[in-house]
Amino acid sequence: MSTLNLLILSDGKPGHYTQSLGLLENLQKTLPIRHQVLEIKPRIKLANHLLRALLNKKIKIPGFLLSLLYRFNSSQARSLIPGVIISTGGNTCGLNAALAQQYGCKNLYLGSLRKHAPVLFSAVITTTPMPDVDNSIVLDVAPSLINRETLQQAAHTFLQHTQVDTQYPLWAMLIGGEGSGYTFTQGDYHQLADGMLTLAKKYRIRWLLTTSRRTDPTHEAYLSTLLQHQKEVAHAVYFNSKPEKIMQGYLGVAERIFCTEDSTSMVSEAVITGKPVTTLSSQKKQINKGHAAVIDRFAQKQHIQRSKISQLGIFQPQEASFKPVDTQKGYEEIISVLTQS
Repeated sequence: MSTLNLLILSDGKPGHYTQSLGLLENLQKTLPIRHQVLEIKPRIKLANHLLRALLNKKIKIPGFLLSLLYRFNSSQARSLIPGVIISTGGNTCGLNAALAQQYGCKNLYLGSLRKHAPVLFSAVITTTPMPDVDNSIVLDVAPSLINRETLQQAAHTFLQHTQVDTQYPLWAMLIGGEGSGYTFTQGDYHQLADGMLTLAKKYRIRWLLTTSRRTDPTHEAYLSTLLQHQKEVAHAVYFNSKPEKIMQGYLGVAERIFCTEDSTSMVSEAVITGKPVTTLSSQKKQINKGHAAVIDRFAQKQHIQRSKISQLGIFQPQEASFKPVDTQKGYEEIISVLTQS
């Protein structure tokens, strides 16, 4: 089989880029691939809308117009004539279709179509069914660089470097921040800390806690004050004051994972572990439709157990109803699309 030239369009958002790389990594298990990453950014706010309107009318897009609408290295794009283009995120959607049109190559898009015609893509990859999109491929979980094999190594490395005491079972708490319609208050963080300490005493466990770059620094500092010197917290990373990429280690070591419900990628990475996952929602929320669909589907398929932060202290594990996610579902179908002549 000849090597497939693959071009990844990146909008610079880590969550989107990680999904594209995760897809690439899964495809490389079966296909010989040479890849290149092209950073892109709209020059004007209306770039995506204008390009979508032209594409949906089946108008061939000239290269100079793409250069006017988006910032990207056109010579870099030409240096690897792509056999397939992949991307994630709304800012890449139209450009993905336009470049595939120019090169006459196949293309995969991960995410919501944002009113683009499905026919513009060889396949649309989502984690929620799209009944009106004939070329959609539904995965149980979004692509990620995290897998169960790499987590074993991450767990080993974490325990070596931190010397965390493992005489107690370890549970992970992953904290995001405002996004997807969730708003967190100081009261949420107070209830979170109380709930964590209550569960630690009830189930005789210790916590591994990390905040993220999206966590409000003021709330993070408040949480740190509430939990500092508490023996129930075996290890903590407060990302805004001292960033440390520790999440894979936590995911590998923890027996059970809790995470705030605001981040699809964070919840997905927790689910990939195959361990029991509980998502936590804030009191104030107006959940985005697309995000709600992903979380609801995880819950319906029993990949997660949902709770409010205010009810964390009375949490009870529901082991009997938990079902691990199938991380390989859909990839044979994707490979079939790419290998068809």
